[in-house]
Amino acid sequence: MFNITDAAGQRCADKLVRANATEDQCMRLFMEKGKPSMRLSAPKVGEAVFKHKKRNVLVVSQEVAEELDGRALDWRKTPEGPRFRFIREPSDD
Repeated sequence: MFNITDAAGQRCADKLVRANATEDQCMRLFMEKGKPSMRLSAPKVGEAVFKHKKRNVLVVSQEVAEELDGRALDWRKTPEGPRFRFIREPSDD
């Protein structure tokens, strides 16, 4: 199952504030030429919606959620500066 970390949820919430997003809008994670990208969007029926502090902050299509199964979106410091990164979810074994 795809998921997001608290840090990624907070970063998405911050992006929504800066974009003056309405309550029905959140960030959409999609794949473009094999690379992840985001844009402001509204969730559609059947899509995976992720919340942070009771607000919808991220939406992904079922197709993208399946492609990213077993991973989580994280926001972390990198040598190039803070970035979104995918991390492996720990198994329940």
